[in-house]
Amino acid sequence: MNYGFVDEDNSYDCLIIEAALSTEDPQCQDKRMVAQRNGKLSIQVFHVNIGKEKEAVANMLPYLRLGYVSNPSKMQYIISSQGRVCPLSLSHVSYHSVTPCHAPTLK
Repeated sequence: MNYGFVDEDNSYDCLIIEAALSTEDPQCQDKRMVAQRNGKLSIQVFHVNIGKEKEAVANMLPYLRLGYVSNPSKMQYIISSQGRVCPLSLSHVSYHSVTPCHAPTLK
């Protein structure tokens, strides 16, 4: 593949993390709307590259926090807010998979 050479920007040095908003969550539609408003999908894929972990976590954290919101009044606050507002509370996010980048997908 790279014939023993170490590439500084090796595209294989990363993980793909897929997270999804739970469809069983009673606030799923509201969370989906907020996620879309922030440029995310109901099933979102995140790439975590070596050396850029902090950026990846900063990109994932608002989405994961949104999935954990369980209090309806906090959800209404988030819906009415402008920008990225996702307070942390515990509830519903499912992790679909964590796989290395460029790994073959088994079906």
